[in-house]
Amino acid sequence: MLKLLSIIFFLLSVLNIHSQGLTLNYEAKMIVGEESNVTINGNLVLNNHIPLEIKNSSFIVKGESSGSGEITFTKTIPSNRWEFVSSPVLDQSVTTFVAKENLSRGLGSHTDNRGLTYFNNSEFKWVIYNGVDNVDFPNIFESGKGWGVHLEGNGENKDISFTGLFPGLDISKTNQNIEEAQHFFIGNPYPSSISVGDQTAEGVAFLSYNGDNLKEKTMWIWNSENRDYDIANNLVGTSYIRPGQSFFVKSISGSAVFSFKKDMQSHQSTTSYQQKNSSSSQKIKLMITDGSSHKHTVIYYVKEATNGFDNGFDSTTFNSGGTDIYTHLVEDSEGNDYRIQALPNNNHEKTIVSVGVNATSSSEITISAAIDNLPAEIKVYLEDKEKNSFNLLDNAATFKTTLSEDINGIGRFYLHTTSQVLSSDKVALNNNPSIYISSEENLRISGVHIGEAKIRMYDILGKQLINTSFEGNGMNDIVLPKNISDGGVYIVHLVTDTKIITKKIMI
Repeated sequence: MLKLLSIIFFLLSVLNIHSQGLTLNYEAKMIVGEESNVTINGNLVLNNHIPLEIKNSSFIVKGESSGSGEITFTKTIPSNRWEFVSSPVLDQSVTTFVAKENLSRGLGSHTDNRGLTYFNNSEFKWVIYNGVDNVDFPNIFESGKGWGVHLEGNGENKDISFTGLFPGLDISKTNQNIEEAQHFFIGNPYPSSISVGDQTAEGVAFLSYNGDNLKEKTMWIWNSENRDYDIANNLVGTSYIRPGQSFFVKSISGSAVFSFKKDMQSHQSTTSYQQKNSSSSQKIKLMITDGSSHKHTVIYYVKEATNGFDNGFDSTTFNSGGTDIYTHLVEDSEGNDYRIQALPNNNHEKTIVSVGVNATSSSEITISAAIDNLPAEIKVYLEDKEKNSFNLLDNAATFKTTLSEDINGIGRFYLHTTSQVLSSDKVALNNNPSIYISSEENLRISGVHIGEAKIRMYDILGKQLINTSFEGNGMNDIVLPKNISDGGVYIVHLVTDTKIITKKIMI
């Protein structure tokens, strides 16, 4: 135990240090160098006048923390781009942070704006710090809240620091009175990594512990280098969130409480994500580019998955824009765009996946695939309904086309996994059809690829509202009657050449 001492620890390499307890009084000084792991198994007492310094390292207190002394946590981030961060200390002043950090100026076409922003969850918008008018901006960096920081520079790495009390307790964030599921911006509140998905030897993990309050057991983590969101769930992505790192989650409707527990903490690398090992997974990574933008979507084939929504395995896109690629669920789709979809690993031949593409007219798009560990006999084809063609995709072959009009959604492209050599006269497979409302005026049926299908719709009292047929083309739209009422419950009856489906829908 350290008392009444002026002590400097320079930990210049990766070290693991354990202490039964630590007390810093008066002029005592402690510096934890980069890439070090410090564990206090007992209590931490900080009465120091000089903040305990931690830089790009991990500091965990198993017992209680007390005292009026502070810590300073320094985090290195790239300049000249938005980085999403969180404060690993309590009560850091926003104005003090703005004054001492080299934040970019004039962002958002306003000379008084600074490179600091937060996400207004209730209004679903970003609020940027203004050097003159900040009536709506918080006074402190709330613990567990996410923030965006943009530093002056040319892309070189620079340091930012947070100074405040040590965060020694469980921390909760509440999203209240929301009418429907929405995204919520939060962040790791501790000066150590926290585990993401599965239970770990250290303790509970964020997604499993907070699962009842999450519409999806998914984190969306901004990747400033790729200018897109990385996804972490129970199947893929990062296993740990670094100290000072923020992310989005999607809350349930009503009131949701997100809890960060002390025993979620773990010593991991503080300068890079810790990736799950998925090298043995069966997967298809579909990639699209228009020459400047690069996006992807991934399909995993795992034993535990179904053709429908598997919470913790399937993850939707978030805030995608420009040229993009994604998939819809094979079964029970509700029209959502998925960046990651998990499917059973024993039914490749009977599975067709709707592939969505967003791109503008006259752009030349290239779709390619990285295929890992599929059965040797299985080939991957991209069907183009517009050109009535099947295009083999493998780790060398790609599909390229110039668009004659804008494309935005599913209906044109489908992914087939089969041991056959496909051509337009060989596909007679109707996938597991999905029925959902795509707009206030439209009922959509996806997955009926060929043959005549019949559809009827009834209100809850049994009155028939729709009785029609259509020729399956992969995605068929049925115009809803004008007397359909909002908030109503209806029964849809679909008959194809291979299936009879009855589904209850709400409008």
